Amino acid sequence: METRLDDTLATPLSASARNRMLVLMALAAFASAANLRVCDSLLPQIAREFSVSVGSASAVVTAFAVSYGVAQILLGPLGDARGKIAVIIAGSLWVGLWTAGCAVMPGLVPLSIARFLSGAGAAAIIPLAIAWIGDVVPYDDRQPVLARFISGQVLGIVFGLAVGGLLGDWLGWRVTLLAISVMHVIGGALIWLESRRS
Repeated sequence: METRLDDTLATPLSASARNRMLVLMALAAFASAANLRVCDSLLPQIAREFSVSVGSASAVVTAFAVSYGVAQILLGPLGDARGKIAVIIAGSLWVGLWTAGCAVMPGLVPLSIARFLSGAGAAAIIPLAIAWIGDVVPYDDRQPVLARFISGQVLGIVFGLAVGGLLGDWLGWRVTLLAISVMHVIGGALIWLESRRS
């Protein structure tokens, strides 16, 4: 019978394997949080390119946020059924590909649709990673581990806002989204590799 990395009864993790996975999950959470906030700083550029108001351009932020929230309703049970790690990997790769797709969209409507689809993948990462930590980390050790993991998310929020402004002004909003997409794909790929190793 094939076992899953996050099926803790079948595949208990060593402390070193658990710590490596936690670092990689924090990286994935960093990318997810950065993606959630990166377009905030890019709205003036997007509005200018598509000749719309900043208010209209904010549809790209709303689309991602709504999808991110709604998708969590489905992804929690999916993680329980298919394995939290597997869904986190799929979500990281999904959001990475759709965020890259955002960078080539020709108008505001297709960009908003692509951001909506991106948000659905990003929703898999942080909640399921927290649930996975609850599965594999003993109760007495859980709070400091969660605090370290959440620091990746908090840094991602700050990074997303900062890189959206700085990299956006320097190279444009399309390149900025490509950079975020690369972080997602790398995070997902590294988690997959670690899951094969453990």
